[in-house]
Amino acid sequence: MKKLENLFKISKSPLTIIDVGARGGINHRWKQLIGKYPVNMIGFDADKKESERLNSAGEDCEKYLPHAIFSPGGKTPFYITRFPGSCGLLKPCVEYIRRFYTKGGYDVLGTIELDTESLDHVLNEHKVPDADYLKLDAEAAELTILENSEETLKNVFAVETEVWFNSLHDKGALFTDLDSYFRKRNFMLFDIARTIFYKRNCAAQLGGPKGQAFVGNALYMRDLLDKNNTRFCSKDKLIKSVIVSMAYGYYDYAMEIADNFEAYFGIKEISEIKNVIRTNGKRFRNFKGRYRMANMLKSLAQWMSVEESDVLGNW
Repeated sequence: MKKLENLFKISKSPLTIIDVGARGGINHRWKQLIGKYPVNMIGFDADKKESERLNSAGEDCEKYLPHAIFSPGGKTPFYITRFPGSCGLLKPCVEYIRRFYTKGGYDVLGTIELDTESLDHVLNEHKVPDADYLKLDAEAAELTILENSEETLKNVFAVETEVWFNSLHDKGALFTDLDSYFRKRNFMLFDIARTIFYKRNCAAQLGGPKGQAFVGNALYMRDLLDKNNTRFCSKDKLIKSVIVSMAYGYYDYAMEIADNFEAYFGIKEISEIKNVIRTNGKRFRNFKGRYRMANMLKSLAQWMSVEESDVLGNW
């Protein structure tokens, strides 16, 4: 993103990003802010070696901690699966999974006992300031994590979370459970993408790439015009809400925030905020045939892929 340095002149409060299930590292959309706007990135992964690797490869503003974020206290089984990204704290439903072509990724190779902790406790222990953004990827354990992160969530503007439409895990939360949870806490659904479809083993080679929808990613953000979200009505919180909205390509929402909260800024400040939004948003211009071209490219990508993996956000 361009001209973010100008927003730093208005608010010097760093953007705090929390990533639970940080295997592979924090998304590039946040790393592009480095050097332009101050960021604190804290990632959690139960795999100690992966956390050490990410700390060695990361920037100074990145910190990865080997904590098993779930519910507080006690030993909890951690299921090690053939595909490392499918390991988790909930047991895969093996008999059900065998009906689908999953390439054996959910095969359980073994279990270990982990000491689990709540996100609220760990962030308080490490003296992490108010979080602005939360990302969850915990193999259907997201709801339990959220239920033990109520204090953290009070200050979070946006959450990107893995959601399951049909669970492959014992006692795993579904999209409907998470959606209800977020709406009761004054979040609104912005997008669902990166949906993974599994075909049945008995006829996996028949038809197109799509099978039954199982898992995707959902983006929830606060509606700052909702009277229940007044804690976000401060100069620092508003600037960071604009940055998060732009990071996902929602320049229209960033501008709505700027338009409706002009009173919190000086005349020159609000003018600069809107200029930054327009400058970055101009990359997405309409031209004749744009949507036809986009649909053709999307159809081609779906036809050539094994799984449909849409991009979350407008960028």
